[in-house]
Amino acid sequence: MALPSGMDGWLSESIPGYRRLNHRLATGGRVTDRHIAVLAAAGFEVVVNLLPDDAEDAWPGEGEVVRSLGMRYFAIPIVWERPSLADLRLFSACMAAQAGRKIFVHCAKNYRVSVFVALDRILRLGWQTERALREAARVWKPNAVWRDFIVRALKTPASRPQRSRTSVPIKSKTATKAKKVKGKSSRSAKGRPAASRDERS
Repeated sequence: MALPSGMDGWLSESIPGYRRLNHRLATGGRVTDRHIAVLAAAGFEVVVNLLPDDAEDAWPGEGEVVRSLGMRYFAIPIVWERPSLADLRLFSACMAAQAGRKIFVHCAKNYRVSVFVALDRILRLGWQTERALREAARVWKPNAVWRDFIVRALKTPASRPQRSRTSVPIKSKTATKAKKVKGKSSRSAKGRPAASRDERS
């Protein structure tokens, strides 16, 4: 498969809602096998998929293709009408465990992802709420369901990722057994996991 020159520009033009947030994090919507190949060639090491298996834009073979190219794959299915705090904790645990790697997170249109990334930045990385939500607003204007979810997440201490040494299972679309993401990380003086410069930017 011939890879396009100017890979990041091509990804931006061909993946719905694609955004390069920093050197180690990009987000976007639905992907194809060609997108995955370009992401691998561009040095991405992890793909996180927030689409449920039965979503219209879901791609059943995605995990196999990602892993065949030497990348890590995690599926955290977020039901569009029912995003939950448990989903957010699982997502934050995954992002913490993969810190330092080059990560691409996607859903169908980058709507789910933009909100989850914003909340992770606020609750785990210590971003100012206004700044993080402003970044999400560049992608879309959350509807009533997702506005309520944002409010609940910011008001509920339990939505913060657990500081446990216990592994957190993350189901792969194609695997029959749960994968586990280890949530071990160093802590800052304020009790949050220490974030890399890329995560903080």
